[in-house]
Amino acid sequence: MFTIRTGLIIPTRNRPKKLYFTLRYLKINKINFFKIIVVDSSDNNLRIAIKTICNKFSVELYFSKPSTSQQRNLGLKKLMSNKLEYIMFLDDDLKFYKNSFKSMDSNIKKYNKKYIGFSFNNFQFKKKVSLLEKVKISRFVQKIGIYNSSYGKILDNGWQTKIGNLKKNLPSQWLPTAALIIKKNFLYKKKFEKSFGAYSYLEDLDFSLQLNPKRRESFLVVSNAKFIHINEIIRTTFSFGYYEFINRYKIVKKFRLSKSKFFLMAFVKIMLTTFSILVNYKNATKLLGNIFAVIMIIASL
Repeated sequence: MFTIRTGLIIPTRNRPKKLYFTLRYLKINKINFFKIIVVDSSDNNLRIAIKTICNKFSVELYFSKPSTSQQRNLGLKKLMSNKLEYIMFLDDDLKFYKNSFKSMDSNIKKYNKKYIGFSFNNFQFKKKVSLLEKVKISRFVQKIGIYNSSYGKILDNGWQTKIGNLKKNLPSQWLPTAALIIKKNFLYKKKFEKSFGAYSYLEDLDFSLQLNPKRRESFLVVSNAKFIHINEIIRTTFSFGYYEFINRYKIVKKFRLSKSKFFLMAFVKIMLTTFSILVNYKNATKLLGNIFAVIMIIASL
């Protein structure tokens, strides 16, 4: 299996039980990696538990400040000198389907020369389509070029389109980092952006653009390699609203995307979030974060 030639990086924070079940899943299913590195940013009272788990499964453990970007960068630094073909990034709270790794292995063997990276398929149960989603995929919004109904695209305004619940393989312009495999020879001098906050929202988009600045379909999401993401980010806080726009604007500037289209999409999102407060009042704090971010961005111009 490809894992024998792969170094695995697992960032974790304050979730010893989830880390335990992740490592246990790999051991029970005999999914053997060349090396597994856990990078922990837990509070001091939980570090002993994390260390005990890592010792039990004979994996390397390093400590970092709370930032998934910094944690992944530390893992990269530790692995780049090894004779590997791939490096895989894995969140500590995923639940894989029975044949997910076998499906991934067969697709990597088949398409290894065509793609520089591969991702497992986030196969969540479908939720009710929100007003925002309906507007984003409407003809008018697509016509003015601020969103697209196709999966796996990076748009000129800095927004990326969805990836998940796929029924067939998806050649993609970007990949999420939850369960991501990249050819090691494409990772030299590449780092995750450290200025994106502790949660590092949109680090996957930034990293994908570093690997794929011309926005080609350089990645493959393998539909039968399914997983479920147990813990989803809470998207109604002030902090999320702030970093949602601040981090995206950093990406727009860094990769010379369209600032005017960014502001247009930001305006649309702010209007829709304002209306959404009628359904979920908690979105009010996210809205304030969005507005504060836009003020800060304009002030920096």
